[in-house]
Amino acid sequence: MLSHKSFRPAALALALGLAGLAPTAQALNIVLTDVGATKMSAEQLGAFQTAANYWSGKLTDNVTVYVNIAFSD
Repeated sequence: MLSHKSFRPAALALALGLAGLAPTAQALNIVLTDVGATKMSAEQLGAFQTAANYWSGKLTDNVTVYVNIAFSD
């Protein structure tokens, strides 16, 4: 049977290990600007936004990235 004193270091080690697995706060902000000769449809703009959201979730640098986007057939 484990005593409370021997259990505490194991619990602390487990808590610290799990803290390393906690998700980090999203810090990357991607600003998309449509610079095409014709404006994109909602579906086209949505595809770019989906990609921006993906990378915002993967990268955690505290920066803002400005991206000029356009779509052509």
